[in-house]
Amino acid sequence: MSAASPEGAPLDCYAPGDTGLLGLRLGGLFGILAASTIGVAIPYFAYSSKLHSTFFILRAFAAGVVLTTGYVHVLGDAYPVLTDPCLGLSSDYPWAMTLATAATLITFTLEWTLHKHFVKRLNNPQRSASTLEGNEGLALGVLFVKAEYSRLKYIILAFWFVIITPLGVAIGIGVSSVYNGESKAALGTEGAFDSVSAGILIYNGLVDLILPTFDISELPKKWYLQVAGFGALYSGAAIMALIGKWA
Repeated sequence: MSAASPEGAPLDCYAPGDTGLLGLRLGGLFGILAASTIGVAIPYFAYSSKLHSTFFILRAFAAGVVLTTGYVHVLGDAYPVLTDPCLGLSSDYPWAMTLATAATLITFTLEWTLHKHFVKRLNNPQRSASTLEGNEGLALGVLFVKAEYSRLKYIILAFWFVIITPLGVAIGIGVSSVYNGESKAALGTEGAFDSVSAGILIYNGLVDLILPTFDISELPKKWYLQVAGFGALYSGAAIMALIGKWA
């Protein structure tokens, strides 16, 4: 497929499949599997062992991870995709930011509606549950624990998280030889999903993690634990921002 660039020169909008570095990709698949398993298990054992100070630090770290993943990794990937000349959209309009904002507002609306519905049914406003490999596994594990899921439900959700990314990587490796990543359908789908995912992650990071973690009534009483919590928050964000240089 070819199109005209703004300068009038024809664009090459065909990206042939890439089958290189297959061994490294397969090795990375198992690395992701191991890191996801470790990350999602840590919050459960920390919380179930009543290590509440440790869990507070992990939760703060996870908040930084989720927020930076949304901004740097996901939204950062969506912006160049949706401004790609092969997609045909106006490159002057911030499509990725618009979709992410819409996703954030819709997520808030859904969570507010569900919260109102279940609080009314349970008649117990105090018992409301807030509803990504390695660091993402840690962040997701924290969310599972704070939702107060049963052990069985935690294991089932953790299992699906652990296998879903390696499964997606395996499918990607399988179709990489025939996939045209510069087609309009591919670019539009990838950009839209990345933008929406970023909006949801940003909302979860701010509202479901940072806000409740650093709520005055929930903070540890000891000042050095509060400082450690902020240190963990910024450390999680800094590590994911640094990883974003290569990811």
